[in-house]
Amino acid sequence: DVREITATIITMAKRLRRTVIAEGVETTHQQTFLVENGCDELQGFLISRPAPAEDIQVRLERELADSPPAASDPHPQT
Repeated sequence: DVREITATIITMAKRLRRTVIAEGVETTHQQTFLVENGCDELQGFLISRPAPAEDIQVRLERELADSPPAASDPHPQT
């Protein structure tokens, strides 16, 4: 029943053109189910344990520094 209710909520949100964010994701089984049913974003212990804002900022800055530069748009809008 929980799976059907969850899938129905995701479907309703998509029909209303809403972004669907699942909270409390703790297992890969939950992650797979949510992604397969169109969930846009996930939050929960599976993704990351709670952390102080300062730690998040350091992590994001590190990821940005390690990521390749974005490709420039071959067709810029004028």
